Amino acid sequence: MHHVNHLPPYTSSTDALAHFPETVTAIGVRLNLDGELILSAPYGVQDLLTLQVRPTPYFETSTSKHPIYLKRMAQKNWPAQWPNVKLYT
Repeated sequence: MHHVNHLPPYTSSTDALAHFPETVTAIGVRLNLDGELILSAPYGVQDLLTLQVRPTPYFETSTSKHPIYLKRMAQKNWPAQWPNVKLYT
């Protein structure tokens, strides 16, 4: 994805998550060698738990990437699946 977004290579999977368009999708889980689940959520989990979709800093209104966020919101049409979701533009 760093090629698509014209960015330098990500330094880690958490760095890659930090460049996702919306906070609720910028979350991942991995299994470590001890069998423990490790959560990676660079913007926390509050938006996910409260059904709020907002842009990550890289895709905020003031950035050139904001139209990508808006297009994704229109394409995904999350309110049709989850009527209680709140979208921020």
